Amino acid sequence: MIGRIEATPGNRDALAEALVLGVDDMPGCLSYVVAVKPGDLTGVWIAEAWASDDAHQAWLQSDATKALVERIRPWMVGYEQRHELEAVGGLASIFGPGRLAV
Repeated sequence: MIGRIEATPGNRDALAEALVLGVDDMPGCLSYVVAVKPGDLTGVWIAEAWASDDAHQAWLQSDATKALVERIRPWMVGYEQRHELEAVGGLASIFGPGRLAV
């Protein structure tokens, strides 16, 4: 899944940071990457890969995710784009073990 969240003016970086630091335990998540595009001052992109739709739905319904949504709500306008794709191959983790530093 790849999606773009529209941030409120001036809050793109705070939103991106919260989306990275606000996720520690994502059972069934194979890949989770938060990115910004230079020159786009309001867009935050998220690329996720899940072991199954059930794993993704369980994470969306978790207390941790509900708390994350409440934390980021002031910084976001909403989802501008969302694309669900089927992977055909690639590399599972581009950052190696551990977390990407913000």
